[in-house]
Amino acid sequence: MRHQLSLLHVCLLMLTAVPAVAQQPNAFDLIPDTATFVVRLQTPDQTVKDVTNFVDQVQPGFGPVVEGQAAALGQAIQNPTLAGVDRTKDWYLLAFPSPGPNPSDSPPEAVYLIPVTDADAARAALGDRFGFAEKNGYLAWSEEAILAEQMKSCFDGKTAAISKKMDEASAKRMMASHLTVFINAEALKTTYADQLAQADETLEEALAALADQMKVASPGLDPEMALGVYRTMGAYLIQAARDSESAVASINIADGVLRIEELLTVAKGSQADEFLAAQPVSNMARLTNVPAGLDGYFGVSGDPTRLIAWAGEFIDSQVTDEAAKAKFQKSLKAMEGVKFGAYVGGGGLNMEQEGVMQLFGIAEVAPSAKMRAALMLFQDEMKYEIGGITQTQSFKPNAETIAGQTVDLYRFKQTFPPEMDPTGMQAAIHDRMYGDGTMQQRLVFNNDLITTTVGGGTEAMKQLLNSSKSTDSNMLKARAALHKESNLLLLTDVPNLVLDFAKLILETGAIPVPVQAEQLEPLKIAPSYAGFSMAVAPQQLHFRTNVPVETFQGFAQIGMFVQGLMMAN
Repeated sequence: MRHQLSLLHVCLLMLTAVPAVAQQPNAFDLIPDTATFVVRLQTPDQTVKDVTNFVDQVQPGFGPVVEGQAAALGQAIQNPTLAGVDRTKDWYLLAFPSPGPNPSDSPPEAVYLIPVTDADAARAALGDRFGFAEKNGYLAWSEEAILAEQMKSCFDGKTAAISKKMDEASAKRMMASHLTVFINAEALKTTYADQLAQADETLEEALAALADQMKVASPGLDPEMALGVYRTMGAYLIQAARDSESAVASINIADGVLRIEELLTVAKGSQADEFLAAQPVSNMARLTNVPAGLDGYFGVSGDPTRLIAWAGEFIDSQVTDEAAKAKFQKSLKAMEGVKFGAYVGGGGLNMEQEGVMQLFGIAEVAPSAKMRAALMLFQDEMKYEIGGITQTQSFKPNAETIAGQTVDLYRFKQTFPPEMDPTGMQAAIHDRMYGDGTMQQRLVFNNDLITTTVGGGTEAMKQLLNSSKSTDSNMLKARAALHKESNLLLLTDVPNLVLDFAKLILETGAIPVPVQAEQLEPLKIAPSYAGFSMAVAPQQLHFRTNVPVETFQGFAQIGMFVQGLMMAN
């Protein structure tokens, strides 16, 4: 599609923070259902003004740079002067399969559906290389005359409109944000039917090529460890593509937050629909019992049956020590019948500790005693190898008493062979992360809850056991902006996490750069949390990402600080 990318690029720059304005007759009734993509840009004039304001919040004085991009909108729609174009109403860019006998062998073609104030002026500015169709204040044009005719046929009601392909949630999402994209999966599957039918073979060919590359790059690494993960992920993605009906992606700016949302709709009764229906959502209520002020927080809810089964298959294929393999399988067998609820937690890098990694977790597991029994099988230290990496682990029950609770101790260590860590960087990072390179996890099993900490010693577990309702306003505000009930929830103070990780890398000396960790100490960034959530619903999978302006400001602050260091050096 010759002109799609340029307009999409401009659209991504021209986000808006204003509510939707009154619309002309539903534009989706004017678009043929053979369109594979529909891109909607809300009110370009207001978009330019509001994205300018947002950028100025991030970095004062930079807004006019974005405002200067407004002229590119005309170039993108092949009308440089925007003659006859109405910039106060929404614009649409459509993609269709290339006309001809083999559309899958050619890139898609673009059609523009733009509101006009003077259709004749717009036609004159565009020239005679385009075909046109006009109705209800909209002018459609394309370099493929047959596509212009298809638009006219839809205008006249002779061709089915794409609005009939949109379920209520998709149609609502398409009109709710400032930049939206509708993906007509059914039309794509028709166009690329042959490729989809051969997708499984194509995946195996790609994995075989990847295995050859991995063997050359890392001779000591068994590629099957990674390939097994990629194969499983690829199979799920292929099945999702086969079961999908449509998808919507949107970008919006409001109240100082950049929001990205996606909605995937699958066929009723399909494998994907059945899988989604088996995943329970949660309000992640216990997240507020995790200590405040951490680099990040998380919540997970779902049916782990397939994950546990995959873990068993992975162990069978990757663990060569038969005794270790038997113990793992016995442990997984012992977990049968355990009911898993939500698992919430948080953590980050505490640069004041010897081992900087610190994690807190609360898992709903019933009965938790059965889960503990599965771990009791690892009381004797066990050593085995996976993909050339030596793993050592052990479990010590009743190791400590903290805040009146019996605490078990799980230890885990990885040792990398020299050929996989020639510079020693991974070993150095592991040592700094965990103190002596050994991860120590403390666990309390009580009332169908498993309370866990990694790092921070006994004080971290005491802090979690005694933690009350969180008063972290930054975290609570970010949490409230995500799905109330979800399957996955992530909150991350990205700038401060990046800053802490940079200090960690500089402390190890693994990367030769002319900056010392202590030089970053004067840089103080106000905490803010970007958020992500994923939630299932009947036949649908919803995603939401929120990035507050403070996160962008934090990165701008880092950039200016580092620039100053470089100039000083």
